[in-house]
Amino acid sequence: MKRHLVECIGTFFLTLTICLVNQPIGIGLMLAAMIYMGGHISGGHFNPAVSLSMFLEGALSFNLLISYMVAQVVGVFAAAGLFNVLTEATFFPAPAQQVAMWEAALIEALLTFVFCAVILVISRKRIPGGDLSIAGLVIGLVLTGLIFTGGDISGGCFNPAVGVGSIVFDIMRGGEESLKLLPIYLVGPLAGAVGASFFQQFLNGSKN
Repeated sequence: MKRHLVECIGTFFLTLTICLVNQPIGIGLMLAAMIYMGGHISGGHFNPAVSLSMFLEGALSFNLLISYMVAQVVGVFAAAGLFNVLTEATFFPAPAQQVAMWEAALIEALLTFVFCAVILVISRKRIPGGDLSIAGLVIGLVLTGLIFTGGDISGGCFNPAVGVGSIVFDIMRGGEESLKLLPIYLVGPLAGAVGASFFQQFLNGSKN
């Protein structure tokens, strides 16, 4: 129960930062803060793509994978709701207007691949220097760099929970356009997570 509460709360604050600030450095720092807050309890995923990569790594059971994903989506939904209460607006990620859906999904997949690959290295305690006390800061900075890289193209989500939770909230509030964007933020990041797991295993072998 504590694990799921941490995943829900961490994803809530991460999403609220995206909604209110939508600035790469702020988002990266909030992710780092949430990892330091609860990473020792739940692993500090706050992202179904990360949870999926950990499941494929053998570090998470199937039951925990599903329950983590549910907790993460609930956190996003709650953050989207609070944002709506505060601003009377709805939030959901969207690519640049001139970008095709497949292009946005490709960017989401590629950059989520990088994100999850780095996290998998850290989870194996193989970061340079071996100082895991900086893991949260490293992960936050990686996310910051990825948002700077792809944010203006795909929307810089790299997190299926943010896509699903915010789009579901928008639809419940009467939105119609957001549903068609769901494949970008669901298929793209999950594909990137799968690719990162197989790549990590190819380079370093199975963890188990």
